[in-house]
Amino acid sequence: MEQTTNSGPASGLPAAVSIEDVLALIEAATAQLTTLTDLETLTGWDAPNISRLAEAHTRIRRLTGRLDGVRYTLLPRIEDEGSWRSGGTARTFTTWLRLREGISASTAGKDMTIARRLTTALPVTRERLVTGTLGLDHARVMAEVAPTSETRTDALAWLIDTRTGHT
Repeated sequence: MEQTTNSGPASGLPAAVSIEDVLALIEAATAQLTTLTDLETLTGWDAPNISRLAEAHTRIRRLTGRLDGVRYTLLPRIEDEGSWRSGGTARTFTTWLRLREGISASTAGKDMTIARRLTTALPVTRERLVTGTLGLDHARVMAEVAPTSETRTDALAWLIDTRTGHT
């Protein structure tokens, strides 16, 4: 009997052994998805019905939220490791991120604020974002509003989920 896994024959995906392998699979799947959702296909005779498109949209939003959760998990690890300093092009990690990825200073700052807070003050929120049980918008609001003072951060450490009994 074949075991169900996240990769390999049971899932229909080739076994991925590294982050790079998984990213290559995601990139290939995204390229294929874009060919199935170009304007000509979506308006043609054989276009998917609206209920299928609505379901696809919901799944894509959930998936991109999970991927953002993974990004927010990686950023503090990259920052803490420190090798980003070796190039000498940036004095802060946020500046390094901005230059490396071609994003605005505002976006880099927001990403780092959210990533740091999810790592330090809201690890359960980060975990739920990554697993897809919490949406990106909710995680962003939690990260932007909840741990904004020492008192709030301390209070978050004592919150209990009444459904599960876990912090």
